[in-house]
Amino acid sequence: GTVTQTLNYDYKPKSMTTGEYEFIAGLFKKGVIQPIQNMDMGVGEFSKMLERSKLGPKGRGIKTLADTSAYMFGLVENANRITAALAFYRSAQKPSLRKKFTVFAKSTRQGHLDFDSLNQEEFAQLMGEIGVEKTQFYMGKENRPIVFRGPILGVVTQFQTFLWQMVGTYTLAMRQAVGSRIPSSIQGEERAIAKKLARKQLGL
Repeated sequence: GTVTQTLNYDYKPKSMTTGEYEFIAGLFKKGVIQPIQNMDMGVGEFSKMLERSKLGPKGRGIKTLADTSAYMFGLVENANRITAALAFYRSAQKPSLRKKFTVFAKSTRQGHLDFDSLNQEEFAQLMGEIGVEKTQFYMGKENRPIVFRGPILGVVTQFQTFLWQMVGTYTLAMRQAVGSRIPSSIQGEERAIAKKLARKQLGL
């Protein structure tokens, strides 16, 4: 049968509008703002391995430490993703910024979409989702080498995906700042935005 869920508005923070709350709930349902990388990194398997071990109290102590660390990491990651989504969503609702957001979005994997066909709410929601991907990244199994998965290596290499995706962001900003392979239709404005981003990244 069909499973339906009702959104509980009792949990809506006073600082959020109803539309923003529904937008965030939609992203959670899609997995965009869930700290799912904890499961993909193998933290759960590492915890189970300790539970099955014969270390006794020491094993339980290490398990508690590992579970607490995973929970705190996931909590912060979830907060970061929600913050990024709301920041992009709220900013993209301003008609005066739509052109700049369109230029930004054309350099992402969603750049093939027809942004002009979207109304302001649809456009803002898409920018919110893109904003999470471009600032918080996706650190799931899709971009994690098999050799770096599992209960041990998954924990040891947990931050490597974020590191290399950040390097990729820096590289893209620098490449666009010098005008490498930028479509002529968006070259001028995108180069200006990329230069500002590059200067901030370099602390200039």
